Amino acid sequence: MPSYYLRYYYAHDEVLREQQAGPRRAEAVQAVEKALLEIYADLSMNTKPEILAQRGGAFYSVADDIRGLISAVAGYERLALDAALHGGRERVVRAMLAHPLVGQFDKAERLTDLLLAGNSQFLPWAR
Repeated sequence: MPSYYLRYYYAHDEVLREQQAGPRRAEAVQAVEKALLEIYADLSMNTKPEILAQRGGAFYSVADDIRGLISAVAGYERLALDAALHGGRERVVRAMLAHPLVGQFDKAERLTDLLLAGNSQFLPWAR
């Protein structure tokens, strides 16, 4: 099964270059989400909007050759959710460390510090 997410792992240097040159992924997703909410406000809408394909995440399913990667990402997602719900720098570091593209303690700590510094206004426990 194809998976859009595999590109983030198997071509991460290329994806990083593209994202550094263009709009940030979060900004692009927010724009798509805004457009989708406007489309979904129309109660007569009964077809899949074309713009949904730009959201990504389709085909996020298990295939024998990527099961381990998807399992690792799912583990990261559980740890990230735990950090988001319960707070704490150590929880964030654990989540970052579990992510397949981080996997190194010094990087996990640096990314955690950047994430907390840039988002402390949204995280009461990080102030």
